[in-house]
Amino acid sequence: METAPALLQIAPRFCMPPTAGAEFRSLCLASRLARQMAVTHVGFQPPGMGAPSIPDDPRHRFVAVPRRGSYRVSDLVRGAIGPLPFSVLNYTRAQMSQAIH
Repeated sequence: METAPALLQIAPRFCMPPTAGAEFRSLCLASRLARQMAVTHVGFQPPGMGAPSIPDDPRHRFVAVPRRGSYRVSDLVRGAIGPLPFSVLNYTRAQMSQAIH
C-alpha cells in the first residue's frame, strides 16, 4: 500500500489572507503543491489580527501561530554576540514548536 506524499510548509508569516508578496508567494506555492499532495501551512500570525478566514480544503490545511509582540532585546544581544543569527532567534518560539509537533 502506497502512502500519499505530504508537505509541512513552515513560514515566518501566516499567509491567510495574503497582504504582502512573501505571504502571497507562500500561499501560491502551497496551493499549487496541494494539487498533488497534502499540504499543511504553519506560520506566525501578527499581533492584533483576528481569526483568519481559512478555506475549507482537506488537502491544504492552515495553522496560525499567534506571534506576541515584536523583537526581544535578549534575542538582539544574543544574535549580535552569539553563534546563532538574530533571524533564527527571532523565529524560535515554543508556540511554533508546539504547532509543528
